[in-house]
Amino acid sequence: MKIVHVGALVWYPLKDFPEDDRLANDSQQAGVSRRDFLKTSGLALSGCLLPLFHSSSPGLAAEARQRRVLVMLQLNGGNDGFNTLVNYNSDWYYHARPRLAVARHTVLPLNDEIAFSQPLLELHQLYLDGNLAVLPSVGYPNMSRSHFRSTDVWHSAICDRLETTGWLGRYIKSSVDSHGSAVGETIVPTVFAGTDRLTLNSEVSSQSLAEKLRRVAVEIKKQSADVFFVSLDGFDTHEDQNGVHPGLLREVSVALDAFQRSLQQERIDEDVVTVVFSEFGRRLHENAHGGTDHGAGAPVFVLGSKVNGGIYGDRLHVPDSADLTYDTDFRQLYATILDRWLHSDSEKILGQKYASLTLMG
Repeated sequence: MKIVHVGALVWYPLKDFPEDDRLANDSQQAGVSRRDFLKTSGLALSGCLLPLFHSSSPGLAAEARQRRVLVMLQLNGGNDGFNTLVNYNSDWYYHARPRLAVARHTVLPLNDEIAFSQPLLELHQLYLDGNLAVLPSVGYPNMSRSHFRSTDVWHSAICDRLETTGWLGRYIKSSVDSHGSAVGETIVPTVFAGTDRLTLNSEVSSQSLAEKLRRVAVEIKKQSADVFFVSLDGFDTHEDQNGVHPGLLREVSVALDAFQRSLQQERIDEDVVTVVFSEFGRRLHENAHGGTDHGAGAPVFVLGSKVNGGIYGDRLHVPDSADLTYDTDFRQLYATILDRWLHSDSEKILGQKYASLTLMG
């Protein structure tokens, strides 16, 4: 892999991340051509560069290590948790999905019950390295299957009424020097509602997730913000799921791995925690169109060098409705982030006290 030095910066050509043999093998095994796979995943970025900032100033690096940065990545549309975290030793999974089930021999095991599907190769390695926490089933009481309503709930952290402010908006407003940044968004996400200390970076809205996270890395380096929101569309897989979903997962895995390595190169990886979530999951049974319909609970990933990696919560409680019953209330995750990472008062931001998880601190 060729590394390009530009002044005090070190650049990795981004094409070197998705163009390796593992990506080609994964796309072929998923039944997708390389051309179609790259088109679907949005990773065909000819000549695009990812900065791995090499600081020449020890003082600047020391100052950066004292920061606490949060990156929220939303998988828009409702990510299918059953094909993301695969119950590879459960007959009920394969009976419910005769066409969509991930082949048992291809999975990347996390334990004796659940495994990552093959496109998440890099995330699997981050898990083995102890830098990735997996929450198998996260949700809230009486989950809505509406994209709009469920997104509002996740963004506001309020389940029982309509709320005009977002939980990160309330956090930034309560903080002395915090600043938000929505990268790749064309309108302000509701998660930031309630604060005007926000930058809207819409110029990369049409770019891949890797390019959006590259921009986040630039802003972290510049210290222009400490709370970021990024999203990736395409997860509402009502039809032809196997033609779309593996490529999306591959894009997430490759982009997050490149982002994490860029932070490590700059030696600021201990300053950043990244949370990956979706507004809801999908139902267990495949539908007649080769897809899945709106469900309830969904997996959440928390990534970072300061994260206590592992599996948090049980997987899976599938009632007669064939929905994934949530095991962890998403407000417990938010409380953990606020109390243990951002050193804020979660009760003040969320409106009540929630038990923290042992993800960090």
